[in-house]
Amino acid sequence: MTNSILPTHERPSHCRWYLVAAATLMSSLMYLDRFCVTFAQSFIQEDLGLSAYETSWIISCFFWTYALAQIPSGWLSDRWGGRLTLTVYILSWSLFIMLLGWSTSLWFLLAMQLGNGLAQSGAYPTSASLLSRWMPLGTRGVASSIVAFGGRLGGALAPILTAGLIVLFVPVTTSSLLTPGQVFVSEAGPLSTRLAAGAVENSTVPQFALLRSVWLNLPESTQGVVQQLAKRQQSLAPVEAGAKNPLRISVSPEEITELTTGLNTALKHPGLVPPKEIHELKLTPQATNLLSRQAQGTSLTPDETTRLNRLVLEAAFPNGIGKVYVKGWRYVFTVYGVAGILVALLFALVARNRPEEQSWCNAAELARINAGRIPSAPRAAPAKLNWKRVLKSRSLWLSSISQYGTNIGWFFVAAKLPEYLDKVHHVEIIQRGTYTSMPMLAGMVGMLLGGVLTDWLRFRLGVRWGRALPMALTRFGAAAAYIACVFTNDPLIATLLCCAVAFFTDLGVAASWAFCQDAGGRYVGVILGFGNMWGNVGAAMASQFYVIALDWSHNNWNACFLLCASAFIVSGFAGLFIDASRPIVEDD
Repeated sequence: MTNSILPTHERPSHCRWYLVAAATLMSSLMYLDRFCVTFAQSFIQEDLGLSAYETSWIISCFFWTYALAQIPSGWLSDRWGGRLTLTVYILSWSLFIMLLGWSTSLWFLLAMQLGNGLAQSGAYPTSASLLSRWMPLGTRGVASSIVAFGGRLGGALAPILTAGLIVLFVPVTTSSLLTPGQVFVSEAGPLSTRLAAGAVENSTVPQFALLRSVWLNLPESTQGVVQQLAKRQQSLAPVEAGAKNPLRISVSPEEITELTTGLNTALKHPGLVPPKEIHELKLTPQATNLLSRQAQGTSLTPDETTRLNRLVLEAAFPNGIGKVYVKGWRYVFTVYGVAGILVALLFALVARNRPEEQSWCNAAELARINAGRIPSAPRAAPAKLNWKRVLKSRSLWLSSISQYGTNIGWFFVAAKLPEYLDKVHHVEIIQRGTYTSMPMLAGMVGMLLGGVLTDWLRFRLGVRWGRALPMALTRFGAAAAYIACVFTNDPLIATLLCCAVAFFTDLGVAASWAFCQDAGGRYVGVILGFGNMWGNVGAAMASQFYVIALDWSHNNWNACFLLCASAFIVSGFAGLFIDASRPIVEDD
């Protein structure tokens, strides 16, 4: 047994916390790169002309390779060491995220997402394996929660930073004129009929002053096309709200070209936006700023005038006019890729497979790390893993079920909340980014408290309940928050309830990691990878489950909330019966 008494002549160098910091930065980057795609998916879909079903596969295919490669990547980290493998993983996914920004087709997007998931699969198993060697037994939960906190920090930054960068990379000097692919009139909707409503001199329809102004600034040829489209639209049979297959009108390429040309003529008009009724629209901060300058008597440049008019029309016709910011998503992914290369270099500088190999680590630090451990040979290769015993572990399967259900429930907050806020409540991009980040911020608090909670319960109640209770009760709390979402139509309240979901979910994550470290012996990377594999199979399937739920309920988003609540209930009951005091594999 290693002596736990520290030398009196020196203080611990605390370099174990440098490793925790590097792993936390890695975790932040990983989630930033993962969820920037989910936030930008509406822009990707519009830019490449993809369907909602095709877009769902862009998200879910990442989690298939991420899930299935958990065990191989964990084995590689145990075999070749965490420093080398994790550095390679970071460099690889950074390259894939950069190349994703150059995609021109669905198949290239899918290939890059598959590679991205493959590279990221080894991040958490490898970091957990490193922490098991670097952290004293009594602070594993806290260290795990800090690293997982980094992931939530990256997830919180992803929507805010991605939204801000997308806007930044589409400055006012970038053309705000429409292209034919950004005018959507074929599907049964309000564009043609609402434009035609501006033909009358007086009306009570919403935003009539704006519709009238747009109509008066359209060329006569475009006005004729709009009226033809409106008549064609009105001749269709009424479409039931939420119908699976909405009726479509026939629109020729010539009509689309004429409508696009006419709208671009209107967009250049300085007086297109009337002050009346504009407050009813959900405008972006850039549009609000330009309107404020205009109201103060400042003359806008032609580019600023066109940008203001474009943003107002986007708000007035959210399903009929494409987004001007769609041009910025590609540059954002390049920035994230470059940042990842820098993080990989920093991690390689700080990390070592064992603390004994780091020259910064002094004797007092080693004594603290090794207190209470059975010493092992620094370069001893692990014995052959007894898979029969692993697969017979009831606790491991219960942990896998718990993670599977957890990710089905949590994935809505991470991936579908931006779409819910956009399609149901039409929240504008910057505010949508803020709302989407709020649950991740709440999760960060839960993540930090979760490590303290599970270590405290372990001390008070023992290993068995110190890990099982946080894994169970937190899932029941998340389920209750989702059920409450069914009873609100306010986007802010729904977002706050999703914050509760994220908080409860992450409050139990540290206990899940600590269970793998307690019961995994020297095979922590493989054991954590096994459970994480099933958790991310849940994430991979979640996107399709949401599509099925929306289709079955005729686009009633409450069906998704109830689906997620049910998944959390199953996860909670599975977590209640996990026993971390029984090793999955005996430590050699």
